[in-house]
Amino acid sequence: MKKSNKRQAEDDKVKIIDDFCRHIEKGYSEYSFVDYDFRDIERFATDIDKNNNNNLQVEKVKKSLRKSFLFWEKIAFEIYKDETKKHFFPLWIFYMKSRFQFGASEYKKSNEKKKIIDINLCLDNEVREIEK
Repeated sequence: MKKSNKRQAEDDKVKIIDDFCRHIEKGYSEYSFVDYDFRDIERFATDIDKNNNNNLQVEKVKKSLRKSFLFWEKIAFEIYKDETKKHFFPLWIFYMKSRFQFGASEYKKSNEKKKIIDINLCLDNEVREIEK
C-alpha cells in the first residue's frame, strides 16, 4: 500500500528531526547541522506535533539539546580529573558561554522588570532625631 504524499512528507520530516537529534547529541551545535536550519527543524517538529495533537517531536528536540549540554558537561569533568588537560578550561568556558550562554546569570533570569526601591537617605544627625 502506497503512503499518501502528506504522510510521506511527515515521515521525511521525522527522519530529518531524528538526524538533527543525533547530530546534537554528539555535541555539535544546532548551527552546524548543514542540511537544514535549526528554525526549519523547530517548524517541522511543531507542525508534526500540531497535526498529531501531541508534543513528541518538540520534546525529542529538547531532550537532544539537553543531551548536548550533558556531552559538554562530561568534558568538563574529564578536564578537571586530568591534570594534563587543565589548560583546556578557558576554552571550555568560552565554548559554554558562547554556545549555551552559560554563566551564573542564567540562574537569575527573571521576566519581571527591575523594581526601583525608593530609599530616603538621611544625615547622621537626622538619625539621632528619629531615634529620640
